[in-house]
Amino acid sequence: MNQNILVIDDDSAVRKAFKLALEDSNFNVETASSGEDGVKQITEKDYSIIFLDLKMPGLNGAETLRELR
Repeated sequence: MNQNILVIDDDSAVRKAFKLALEDSNFNVETASSGEDGVKQITEKDYSIIFLDLKMPGLNGAETLRELR
């Protein structure tokens, strides 16, 4: 069973690097470019691991984490 991982980061290069590295290890990786998008994705699917950038425009990492709790 592959684990689902979500990467939330406003930097597309960071999202791509995480995705490439983790998919090579047979993880299912999805990405979100903002805290708002990440919260939406989390309400639609279960993730084993979430990588969350702290410094993002709009809903930053700390605010996103509060929304998820």
